[in-house]
Amino acid sequence: MLIADNHFIVRVGLLDVLTKFSSGAIVLEAEDVEQTRTLAQTNSDVDLLLLDLTLPGLEDITALTTLKSLLPQTPIVVFSAIENTNIIKRALEHGAHGFIPKSCSRETFVSALTQIMSGQTYSPDGVQQQAWRTTQATQSYNLRTPESRDFCTGKPTLTKRQRDVLLLLYKGMPTNEIAQALSLSPATVKSHISSLYRILGVSNRTQAGVAARRYGLIRKKSDEIA
Repeated sequence: MLIADNHFIVRVGLLDVLTKFSSGAIVLEAEDVEQTRTLAQTNSDVDLLLLDLTLPGLEDITALTTLKSLLPQTPIVVFSAIENTNIIKRALEHGAHGFIPKSCSRETFVSALTQIMSGQTYSPDGVQQQAWRTTQATQSYNLRTPESRDFCTGKPTLTKRQRDVLLLLYKGMPTNEIAQALSLSPATVKSHISSLYRILGVSNRTQAGVAARRYGLIRKKSDEIA
């Protein structure tokens, strides 16, 4: 097995899981694309490649095709914090046998590996199935599919500051008041609001409020961020 990730802590965690997942497994480690290619060329019999999309030297997702040519019989699994539906689909289109979000639990990770090692393809909640459910849930509100989600919870992925802005936006505060409350400039708040619209797949404040409720981002009783 080959782990390609530039974060030491991540590799240590994966090493622990993989050695328990497959008793006696030999696990190789790479910190960048060059090391990954070298190890792939000299260890073409590895039975799994876990690849982080932010690996140094990985300029484009199409690099998966090159790695696949070096390891034609090896399942390549993208293990990444980038949880974007379009990126997941592109990864699968370019040869990945699965996409496992770094936010998933140990149980989900092991279950996904089991599925992949049995010859199947894994994606978070099937991607297509979740996209269909999201479309059904938002159709009556004319909302777009969220750009980025935590596929283990189904919620759009927001930073802490975006969550702060969303709550005040939901409470009906104008941009200038949000800026004052959070000690930000109005321009910065506008930038956060634009990002929220994109992430939630909406185009105005009303839709943002509807989406926040629908995706469970706002607690109904207290009107606080969930």
